[in-house]
Amino acid sequence: MKASRYAGFWLAVLAAFGFSVKVTLIKLAYAPYPVAAVTLLALRMAFALPAFAWVGLQYITAGLERLILFT
Repeated sequence: MKASRYAGFWLAVLAAFGFSVKVTLIKLAYAPYPVAAVTLLALRMAFALPAFAWVGLQYITAGLERLILFT
């Protein structure tokens, strides 16, 4: 029981760290190239399209679809 508590705690810490570092890494990756936010959003959605086509949109709720597209 205690081992799973520690594992859950460290996974939560890792997720929070990864979420906060994501913004910095994306800023550094796109710093040399001036790209508009709308263009990046369109590229993210274009890259997500094959995954949606493979899974099939009938199995995904609208809320989950929005979370996937905007994360």
